[in-house]
Amino acid sequence: MGAVSDALRLRVVIEAPPDAIVKAVTEADLTTEWLAETVETTPERYEFSGRHVPRGDRARQRRLEPDGQAVRFAWDLDGPEPSEVELTVTPEGERGSLVALAHSGVPADSRTALEAFWHLALANLAARGEGYPTTPPLDFTLPAQGEARVRAVIAVPPEEVYACLLDAEQVGRWAGATATIEPTVGGRYDLGWERGPVAITDLVPDRALAVSWRPPDSVVRWDLRTSHGHTFLTLVHGEFDDDALAEELRLRWVPLLVELKRMLELGPRWQPLADRS
Repeated sequence: MGAVSDALRLRVVIEAPPDAIVKAVTEADLTTEWLAETVETTPERYEFSGRHVPRGDRARQRRLEPDGQAVRFAWDLDGPEPSEVELTVTPEGERGSLVALAHSGVPADSRTALEAFWHLALANLAARGEGYPTTPPLDFTLPAQGEARVRAVIAVPPEEVYACLLDAEQVGRWAGATATIEPTVGGRYDLGWERGPVAITDLVPDRALAVSWRPPDSVVRWDLRTSHGHTFLTLVHGEFDDDALAEELRLRWVPLLVELKRMLELGPRWQPLADRS
């Protein structure tokens, strides 16, 4: 019997009225804009599948009895028992909404993929509600090969993104640690995580940043380009002989880029989706 991880809990405040967010969560034609390619929602069913869903080869969900304002469903992830998801929408402030997710019974070997999936889904629900660009979803049917590649569209110009990537205080906020950065080629670039020392290997003002990385020995590169005042950010982490490692890193980078994007777009309103306390 496989191990089960702790419940995954995320929350996001959206500056949109609760009735609009409830529709986005419960009406299939709106839900496809942030959750999955194929969605079916009725009072008896809440099912979704497709390439942007972990193990999305078929609908694996079974709607549970309603509980107040919550959408509740079981999700079979090939664990010892189906996992359970509760998604609630409640008023926040005068015209805002608080969306809270609790996903329990998650198989340990699915945890990283589901963290990436739910961070993307809730961030895109919020972006849709507030009029920001959404983040391209992951294709779980095409795992990484040789390198981890993740993209984001950020509604600020590249010079703001570039400056953020070299600002230790801002990096520490989205990375969830105490960062140390010496913003020159050869300078230290430390996100405060448990790993070996790294250094900046390339700097192209407002366009690119690359750093060495270990373990494993590799390079992380951020490339920035602009379109209509927005930044198209591509992160590439590689090269690896182990495709499974490349895929794990692809999944682990997703929540971090989600937080980087939201922090830059929301400014003082930003709060991380996951509780870091």
